[in-house]
Amino acid sequence: HMVAMREQHRLAPTFAIFEPTFLHTVLAYYNANRLPSGAWLKFYFAGHGGYPGTGGGDRRPAPFGLPPTEKALDAYLEIIGACRIPWGVSAMGGDVVACGIAELALRRGGHIHIGLEAYAGPRQPTNAELIDEVVSLARSVGRTPVHHRECADFLGFG
Repeated sequence: HMVAMREQHRLAPTFAIFEPTFLHTVLAYYNANRLPSGAWLKFYFAGHGGYPGTGGGDRRPAPFGLPPTEKALDAYLEIIGACRIPWGVSAMGGDVVACGIAELALRRGGHIHIGLEAYAGPRQPTNAELIDEVVSLARSVGRTPVHHRECADFLGFG
């Protein structure tokens, strides 16, 4: 029922990848040709501000997954291999732009999951400011942001 409703309303499933094993599970569905259309992956890297709601004042990494580094991103991309599922990055409890993972992702063909729910840093930006930063970064590396009206086509619901 949920799959039919998702298709009817053109809702794209998103898979939260907190650990490499989560990615292997999604790829098993992909390889069995059972992954719903419009699916995309969000790699949640562990920032140093803790997971939202857990405090994180001590600046230790969030207690899950991989750090927001080039090696960690490369590990996920090695697991994906030739799989053509769209993917993006987030730095939970961090600053996805300041830590550098956003630029690395954009240069490798990925996307950015941005918003206050993931942000932790010394500033107090608004969601609009965080989005503007990512749009500017994307343009600076030659990427054109997808307008929200084009997202359904981008995800394969066209």
